[in-house]
Amino acid sequence: MLAASLIEGGVIEGPVPFVPRSTVEWAQLVPIALLSFQSAGQIVTSRNLDVGEIPTVVITSLLADLFSDPDLFALPLGSKPKRNKRATAFALTLFGAIIGGLVSKATHSVPAMLWTAGGTKMMITLAWMFWKTV
Repeated sequence: MLAASLIEGGVIEGPVPFVPRSTVEWAQLVPIALLSFQSAGQIVTSRNLDVGEIPTVVITSLLADLFSDPDLFALPLGSKPKRNKRATAFALTLFGAIIGGLVSKATHSVPAMLWTAGGTKMMITLAWMFWKTV
């Protein structure tokens, strides 16, 4: 949300498509650093929630684990919960990337999807505060 605020506030350029310059300004690196920091928190959270089989940041390891599973097409579907989580995570990541690309193309900027992602994470965080343990 801070990265989106910096772009919305005009501190950093955020048009799509971005026209690269010959030099990189420090301010352009700030959103990348902020997004990297939140990604690390996302990894730790997925491990704390005991869903380590779903790497939430790097899709390459998710696909490597999914497609190296010898029981990828095994039935019944409920017999392989880790495989099912990986397949669902890939499908949702692909869907999110497509939606994000379409929104960025339509708005010609990045902040809309940064706000959406940040808002979604905030709602999930608030939901955890009221989540009943089993």
